Amino acid sequence: MDTFAHALEAYTAAGQNMMSDVLSEKAIELTVQYLPKAVKNGSDIEALTKMSFACLNCGYVLYRC
Repeated sequence: MDTFAHALEAYTAAGQNMMSDVLSEKAIELTVQYLPKAVKNGSDIEALTKMSFACLNCGYVLYRC
């Protein structure tokens, strides 16, 4: 849920730009799709990988864009 919160924060921030919007939207999309799968099955490598990528996107947006 922290990933989703950071993505939403980045998407609505005053200093957002096209790049931050794209990365935030992708992070939100991945979180909505894969968080339930990762929670349901902690061994689901695909879901965990997609959540890691979503988290990476948020980190990039918050600290680089």
